[in-house]
Amino acid sequence: MGHRLRLLSDTALGPVLGGRLRISDVLTFPALRGAHVLAGDSGLSRALTRVNVMQVPTVALVRRDELILAASCAFDELDDPITLIDALDERGVAGLAARGSTLEKLGAAGLARADDRSLPLVELAAGSRLNSLLTELLETLVASQASHLRLVGAVRDELIDLVISDAGLPRLVRAIADLTAGSIAIIGSDGIALAVSDDGDREAAQEAAFAWIAEGWTAPADAGEGWILWPILAGGMHLGCVAARLPEPRQPLMLAAVQSGARSVAFEIVHELEEAATVRQLTEQFVRDLLVGTLDPVAASERANAAGWRAGTPFRVLLARSANGATEAASAAIRRLSPAALVMARDGDCLTLLPVPDGPNGAGDAAVLLMRELELELELVDVRLGLSGLHCELAQLPLAHAQALEAVACAECFGPRSRCCEFDPLSPLRMLSHVPVDKLQAFERDTLAPLDELEPDHGRMLTATLRLLVETGLNVAETARRGGWHYNTVRYRVARLTELLGPFMEDGTRLDALMLALLLRREVRADNGRR
Repeated sequence: MGHRLRLLSDTALGPVLGGRLRISDVLTFPALRGAHVLAGDSGLSRALTRVNVMQVPTVALVRRDELILAASCAFDELDDPITLIDALDERGVAGLAARGSTLEKLGAAGLARADDRSLPLVELAAGSRLNSLLTELLETLVASQASHLRLVGAVRDELIDLVISDAGLPRLVRAIADLTAGSIAIIGSDGIALAVSDDGDREAAQEAAFAWIAEGWTAPADAGEGWILWPILAGGMHLGCVAARLPEPRQPLMLAAVQSGARSVAFEIVHELEEAATVRQLTEQFVRDLLVGTLDPVAASERANAAGWRAGTPFRVLLARSANGATEAASAAIRRLSPAALVMARDGDCLTLLPVPDGPNGAGDAAVLLMRELELELELVDVRLGLSGLHCELAQLPLAHAQALEAVACAECFGPRSRCCEFDPLSPLRMLSHVPVDKLQAFERDTLAPLDELEPDHGRMLTATLRLLVETGLNVAETARRGGWHYNTVRYRVARLTELLGPFMEDGTRLDALMLALLLRREVRADNGRR
């Protein structure tokens, strides 16, 4: 369901931003006992921060969010009550209070205008003394604001203490939920929930926050369905928002807890980002020093521990390369899929040290599985992956890096069926990856040209037979069995292939050329000349 966002009103934000009260709150004060609203009762939610006395019908001295106590002589010379009501409303006055005999001077037109403008007109009890009433209201108002601000300060201090103690986002979100009795979620700038309270609705919070982020909001907003969204800001960075579904009626302290929570979350996220940046910088320098061979074994072990790597852990190097700058996406995906890996940027590539778990299958399965998962996750971006062999000593990192470079070069030149390649010391593709692709295609095309010039079906049949002959070590009987052909049929095809391609059954050099051409046809031409 879509969310229609609207800015949180001044009435909602007032109690948070300055400890302000509403006119409806002030009517409960002992000083106003016996008072009632004569007109404009739809404006009782107006915020109130101060009280003043009016003795002449002028708006020159009134201020915003102020309750005006009108003296008995205030409206003696009033010519146009409608103009006065309009001016008071435009100046943001919270309300107008006076004894009944004074308000009667506004006439029916003035009362009706106050109703239209939603400006509360409060009739004071008979015999009220304005000076005493002013003093009592100011004392009560200040005491109420001070009490509210003390509570807000206590909430802020409690949340800041959690940040100082490095409690983390999960404890912070639980604390905000306890203070508000609501459902709380911390949503990152990408719209993903970073932490959710125990009874929180993750999907609903993300849906509300997505609308807020998509529309570029940076101010507190009401998203409907009980959700409010408060921005998480730090140093000019928009880090996301706190999504809170608060119980009704919303109390000022709830909003204060959400606001203080957003600030505390900003501190925590910035701390985590700085910590991650420090660890990343330490890791990158450590790996660079290993690659250039400037670390002795003792220093390497100490630096490895500092970077969160246990010396002696078997590892493989995974290299991700992109021609259009998509290696950042690869880095983020690797960190998410393998938190224990060391990831860094190296010459435009994403270089990763993957720890390999112990066990008979650990050397290959875990790293290869990660590479395949990464290939699927990065399906929409042009990233090529190369995986080195298994190594046990950090001193072997330069060798592992060289192997990963060869593997990623093979993935770039070949690998049409897959965008990743595992290092194989016996693979001829290692050498061929250094030859220009157009040269390889020309060799493959010239070698197999006699087959390509035949009628297509006949050419494909002979090519399939040649492939099986090579795979079976030129065993005619095994080729017939695997292909499901008669033995004499295969013998006839061998004779035909010999006519077209030369005596490959006896000439090893010619056989090598055909094997290489078949390999190139599979690895290069199937890629449709990508490079």
